[in-house]
Amino acid sequence: FSKYDDVVVGYFDFPKGTFNQIAKTTTCNWQIGSQLQWLPCECAERVIFNTRQGVDLKSIIVDVNTGVERLISHPIYAVHPNGEVALGLNMQRLYFTRRAYSYDGDYEDMWRKEVVENDGIYQINLDSGTSDLLIRTQDIASLDPMPNMRGALHWLDHPMFSPNGKIFLFYHRWLTKNGTFFSRLYTSESNGKRLYRYPDSGMYSHATWLSDNQFIVYSRLIESDIRYCQKNLLWKRFFVEGLLPFYRRINHINFVKNLRGRLLKDYYLLFSVGNERYQIIGQKKLTEDGHPSVCPICRNLLLLDTYPDS
Repeated sequence: FSKYDDVVVGYFDFPKGTFNQIAKTTTCNWQIGSQLQWLPCECAERVIFNTRQGVDLKSIIVDVNTGVERLISHPIYAVHPNGEVALGLNMQRLYFTRRAYSYDGDYEDMWRKEVVENDGIYQINLDSGTSDLLIRTQDIASLDPMPNMRGALHWLDHPMFSPNGKIFLFYHRWLTKNGTFFSRLYTSESNGKRLYRYPDSGMYSHATWLSDNQFIVYSRLIESDIRYCQKNLLWKRFFVEGLLPFYRRINHINFVKNLRGRLLKDYYLLFSVGNERYQIIGQKKLTEDGHPSVCPICRNLLLLDTYPDS
């Protein structure tokens, strides 16, 4: 979507079989849309989604019954279960680091730096509409840095509240000079304190909470990626780096995807908050990355999808 594309925001009334348009927005992408979601309350009547005011990215709360709107100073990403606060990311930064998760626009060159000083995860008060920087990318990037972080672009990504809202998980991600993409996984208390980093495998993808203190995430077993592990011989790392351009041309083929998963040992892992030990989930059946979610009524039911194949 470009900054000129209007996207219709609305909801379906299934008993009546009608679609109700609420508004339009020019902040949308094919991965996360405009982050449209109902605000938690006893009767769902307010929605929140990202929007644009001039060149500035913001979010807006709309009462679907009255049409009353309230503008929020910052775009949102994850709303707290109580509906009072939300977590947000700097979408200007994402435009230069992960274009498919950002919103199109004309952004300043300051967001192109390796580490941007006022970047990270924001806490947004949905009552007052104000926002404060909760966790700084600069601080996270300085924790036990890897050699491949030198000269890389760093950002924080995918904050996700636990069901009770006391904890959220997020990723520290960086893009190296040669175009290789790595991730670290953290959890934090909702106030940004008591950070915990999980096994440093270099790869974390989609996650979902199973309970207030357990989550699953598609990840790589530690030290199985020779591009990331510092203990591997240099010649092995250089050999793999040399093959990367060729691999990127064929990585959409089913055989290549399955072989990659077996060699790199990618699985869905079950973690408890603040514990580095994990359990592999569905080792022989859940063999591809996807978007997991848990049934809110029966939390023993896990739903996953996969990416289109070749």
